[in-house]
Amino acid sequence: MTVTSQSLPRLDPIGRCQSLEVIWPQVQRLVIAEFNRHWSGKDAYTARYRHRRGAFHDLARPGLPEPLHVGWEHEIFELCLQSVLNELPEELWRRGEPSDEILQEAADVAIPNTRIDIAIELSRCLRPPLARPREVSDAIHEVRVIDTEDEFNGWFRVGYREEEVLNEGFGIEQNIELASACVGLVAEDSGDEVEDVRIPFADAGGAELWVNVEPELAYRMPYLRGGLVSASFYSGFTSRLMLLAVHPVASAGMFLCPDTRLGPLRMMDQEGRTAVVLRVWTSEPINATTAGSIYRLTGCDLLMRPDCFAALSKQVESTLMSVCRSARL
Repeated sequence: MTVTSQSLPRLDPIGRCQSLEVIWPQVQRLVIAEFNRHWSGKDAYTARYRHRRGAFHDLARPGLPEPLHVGWEHEIFELCLQSVLNELPEELWRRGEPSDEILQEAADVAIPNTRIDIAIELSRCLRPPLARPREVSDAIHEVRVIDTEDEFNGWFRVGYREEEVLNEGFGIEQNIELASACVGLVAEDSGDEVEDVRIPFADAGGAELWVNVEPELAYRMPYLRGGLVSASFYSGFTSRLMLLAVHPVASAGMFLCPDTRLGPLRMMDQEGRTAVVLRVWTSEPINATTAGSIYRLTGCDLLMRPDCFAALSKQVESTLMSVCRSARL
């Protein structure tokens, strides 16, 4: 295995090397060189890589996707990254820039932040009673109250995304067929504008989701247009999914903040009560083993407490609608 700058994201999904280049422009090149030096000519590394990968590969169905797992190559990458960063203090002295602040900044980037990964795992639930993505079609309607779930009856589902694997067989070189569905809360002035909405989520614009937002954003809340649910593809150490959250402006306007305790992904109001909940699920295992599992249905939804939804509707000047979009991939 030889790593290049193009293939590095597979080993560094959260882009730590790229972030560290602001501090040390050569760090990515050095980490790649260190990894290739470690790996080159070591048959034991290659054998261990193949053995671990084989444990997650279904020989009976070779076209089945591999479950998310940490490979031997990821462990060697972590070793190489930390080894290179051990040289950072000397590099700063050579540049005449010794600084505890810079070292702390580098440590904050380099040490994996697994808070979101843990919160996603703690947000897992049984799949709610929803139509399957293959059964969903494009639609625009008023936001509906949940009335089939005891715990969240009366709440509003303001965001939803799910993928369904359609394949019945998984042969060699067989493409995976997917149906996807997404639903988002959208604020627009007229039905015609809502009709034009193809993706009912707001682009997070590279901003982190499920973090505290600036209170100053609240002044923009009456003028919000488009998606009121932000979405960003999260690629962490144990999770790969579309992460949904209330638009930062709406969070600021309703004085919501993420729960600071280690637990499920929730937004709390000023009184410390749960206001918004993200739920994540997998359902109908295609392959379930001790090594890892692949599921036919993978999704998440975003729920809002009824009084919070009423406050949002009152503060946003435009009409709030639920926009559903479906696709075959």
